Amino acid sequence: MIRLFAIFLAAAAFATSARAEDQIAAQQAPTTKALPEFLKEFGFDVRQQRQDNQTFYVIGKAAMPSQIVTEVLATPLRDLLTVTGNRSVTEPILRFNEVVFNPKGVLTWSIPDRSNDGNYVVLAAKKLVLNTPAQLSELARLVVNPHLSSADLKGSDSRPGPQGWTSGTDDGANGGRGGNGPTGGNGGAYTFPAIYIVFQSLEINTANPAITSALRIESVGLAGGAGGRGGDGGPGGPGSRGTPGDRNCPLPGVCYCTAGPGNGGNGGDGGSGGKGGDSGRGGAGGSIFFLGPLAELNKTPRIEISQTGGKSGAVGMPGSPGGGGPGGGGGSKPFECVNGGGSGSGGSAGSPPNLGPGLKKPDGLDGAAFKSERDNSDLF
Repeated sequence: MIRLFAIFLAAAAFATSARAEDQIAAQQAPTTKALPEFLKEFGFDVRQQRQDNQTFYVIGKAAMPSQIVTEVLATPLRDLLTVTGNRSVTEPILRFNEVVFNPKGVLTWSIPDRSNDGNYVVLAAKKLVLNTPAQLSELARLVVNPHLSSADLKGSDSRPGPQGWTSGTDDGANGGRGGNGPTGGNGGAYTFPAIYIVFQSLEINTANPAITSALRIESVGLAGGAGGRGGDGGPGGPGSRGTPGDRNCPLPGVCYCTAGPGNGGNGGDGGSGGKGGDSGRGGAGGSIFFLGPLAELNKTPRIEISQTGGKSGAVGMPGSPGGGGPGGGGGSKPFECVNGGGSGSGGSAGSPPNLGPGLKKPDGLDGAAFKSERDNSDLF
């Protein structure tokens, strides 16, 4: 059973987490499958349960992987966390004898990067107390925030394309076309680690029977990063100066033109502006796993959960076209030559002007809420 649940944890982590150091570049395509469907493919009997307008997915009785148990037990057991007013925590593992949410209380949990440490965070309370408000506007909240923002997921802007070729000598050669601007970097995406809410007992104290909600948990997906701007097209290469004229002087002071100066080369056309980077996919909403005794789990439908997926990021804009290179001047004219060389024509700006904006990736998937029976007495 432990091995089976370890597979479950790995599946959950794969579908709900990401390596922070790769989020800007490599993490472009989180799973496109909802987590319950993903777990079913691993052979789990995931049953949907609808209670009090809340949807849960019941996995059934399962053992907690030893990795989580070890880390929870290694975390100091503190006595009491009371949430009255605004409070903030940043630890990945919160372990208390008692956690109390009072009306108007807001606990902001800014979770650190856990990509290298199991891809989960845990709130473990021997006793979880939810004191309901007299009116819904005063409902206590647990707000789970990622350790970064959408701005951190922006794709990089690209450098300009290279200048077109030029001969560098007075040979009247045409300049080469400027290089197209490189594509902008793709926006990144972030999805939450698995969020575990673990308790031995869940106590709900009702102040107003008309208010059925006892707590609101928010783990809203982060918007994807914007795509980077494409690089500007490179300028066209300058046309080379025309070949110099030549003369012959058979006697001192007696000279005549033997070759007129050449025309200058035409400037090269500019390169097209690079394609903008693709938008980052919207981050999936954080999935929450409630673990506790069956009788206590049956109270969890009174916990509201907001797990909507994040919006897709903005697409990257293309770069500007490169300018045409200047034409080369006519070659140098000896005094004896009547006509000088003509100047080359300047190149045109890049055509097409650019290679278009990046692609728009989908919005993030909504998270899911899971329940799994566990005694949890070994954790306190």
